[in-house]
Amino acid sequence: MQTCEDIHRLVEFLRLSFQNTLGDKPNGEISLLKFETELLHYWLIDHSETFYDLLDLISDTKNYLWQYTAKILSFIDRRINLTNIIKENNGQIELTDEYSNLNNYLLTKNNNFILERLFSNRIHMNLILNVSKRQIKDFLLPLPLPLFQCKKQFFHIDKILRSLRVINDFRYLITQCGNNSRLTFSLYSWFIQYYSNIYTTNDNVNVNVNSFVKIIEDQLKEELIQNFEPIGIEFITNLCKNFKTSNSTYFQLSSSMSNNDVYLRVTVLRIFALFLSSKCTKNVTYLN
Repeated sequence: MQTCEDIHRLVEFLRLSFQNTLGDKPNGEISLLKFETELLHYWLIDHSETFYDLLDLISDTKNYLWQYTAKILSFIDRRINLTNIIKENNGQIELTDEYSNLNNYLLTKNNNFILERLFSNRIHMNLILNVSKRQIKDFLLPLPLPLFQCKKQFFHIDKILRSLRVINDFRYLITQCGNNSRLTFSLYSWFIQYYSNIYTTNDNVNVNVNSFVKIIEDQLKEELIQNFEPIGIEFITNLCKNFKTSNSTYFQLSSSMSNNDVYLRVTVLRIFALFLSSKCTKNVTYLN
């Protein structure tokens, strides 16, 4: 098979051939998708110079290949040395021919932003996994937080959410965050502060949490997804619930924790919030 499209057509043929056997069984479809991504991964090893053809296939909304592309994205990442360059230059990428081509490709071809999100999540995960606990601790004590730059926005949000008498005020605030990175970061920061306060003092936890979660999930879910994406609403909900619905227990706070333990967790969450809110930045390139 000479092209990635040849592989895709082969799997489509198998899908049609086994249609009666597979029926509506989700496991069968998942197996075919994994089989196809494995074939594409091995094809890519011998055709690395044409990886843009494969990106076209992954970003096609008619299939769900993007769900199983970890090996493929890792290979492309290593080929163009993207994560290492980001790490060595603290996120400041010099647009060489290689990176300019990738940025232009994402800008012109990726109308549904699938690839942008896949690359962003992959790079973020690599940066986190390659840092030891000791390095994280050393990095966070001297870390300056940008909240002072968003002081005005933070107090504006605090005024609205502390009383929360008018639900439409909260709804309007959410829509304002859609294209305002500082306001978005301030909203995330407010919920991080809320989470750190109530789960270290146990002050009316159930009452406060239930009211916020009910409003978010029952009345404002659509607006939050539209302006913050599913990852944003999940982040806010996990903060309200002390991450008890998450597989990770690291961020679950308790009143028995030391101030330093709480500080480390809150700071990591602020960094993550800053990463999420940067998606609202105007004139952003597809590589940052």
